[in-house]
Amino acid sequence: MFEACVIVTLVGLLAMQWFTLATYQERFEKIGKLLKNIQEKKEDKGHTHSNQKPSIIQGDMDIIHKGRKATVQALIYPRKIK
Repeated sequence: MFEACVIVTLVGLLAMQWFTLATYQERFEKIGKLLKNIQEKKEDKGHTHSNQKPSIIQGDMDIIHKGRKATVQALIYPRKIK
């Protein structure tokens, strides 16, 4: 009796696997093609942020005048120079 239950369970698992593959194979192939295209585009592009320019430059700035030094936190918004 136990062996029969095990065999029925295994047959049920195999049937579910076959049904899943038969149903979703088209979707799996489509997703695989999309992933392949994304990987190829990423490899061809190289560094993707080369065209972007910073919108904010932030850091410490030292101002020296007549031997005295002042350190301030600088926040610069770069603009295009025409």
